[in-house]
Amino acid sequence: MLPIKHKQIQSNHSILQFASPFGAALLYLIYITAVPTICSARDHYSVVLDRFVDVSPEEFMRRLDRERPPAPDPHSRVMIIAALPREGEVKRLTAAQERKLDSLLPVLRVHGRDGIYTVKILDSCQARLGLHARFVLLISETALTALTPVQLEAAVAHEIGHEYVWEDFERSRTHGDSEHVRELELFCDGIAAVTLARIGEDPGVWIAALERLYAQDRSRGLVHGNENEYPSLQERCRFIKQLRTWLLDGGKERPSR
Repeated sequence: MLPIKHKQIQSNHSILQFASPFGAALLYLIYITAVPTICSARDHYSVVLDRFVDVSPEEFMRRLDRERPPAPDPHSRVMIIAALPREGEVKRLTAAQERKLDSLLPVLRVHGRDGIYTVKILDSCQARLGLHARFVLLISETALTALTPVQLEAAVAHEIGHEYVWEDFERSRTHGDSEHVRELELFCDGIAAVTLARIGEDPGVWIAALERLYAQDRSRGLVHGNENEYPSLQERCRFIKQLRTWLLDGGKERPSR
């Protein structure tokens, strides 16, 4: 098991807007780098791609480690957890669901978040994940059920990416800068791909996870996320494929736009 009963984890953004009492209470709190703020002089796709491929994968990972945000202090974590609403939270998980959560440990360790994050499973028909207060990982039961363990690792790695761009993301949303929000979401997709490579998994798994999350929502007549703030699924998949090539060949060949 992860070292938590309140399943421990940390942040404020996401692939998620929960249609539940719990989610409504946390709605504005849920969404996603380390490295400098993006300037939108070019199209957002090229801007984000360059943040990765301008250096080797090894150098990018070293940079990411240097820029890792500090963990919230224990006192703040206790206060935030105590203030969370209880309605809408799934209290009892199946053995299979528990095993999926246990599989997150390598992802958390790579980002120094083992024992920091608190996981909450929410009763929602939407297939979503989100990060609240930089350490509460919110996962809908629908997403938990739909994703395989490695796909869940990929989705959580995306959420961890939000920690690195926390303030930038909040500022962009507050100012209605949807273009920049899309850049940051794409950046978090890149963090998911890099994280999978670091733990020995295929970065392309994040594509399969995204497709499953989107398909799960479509099957229920739902739209996955705010279309004004998310890159299209096609764009996200293309981006991940290019980063996968960059990661697997060690950055020898610069991906084309």
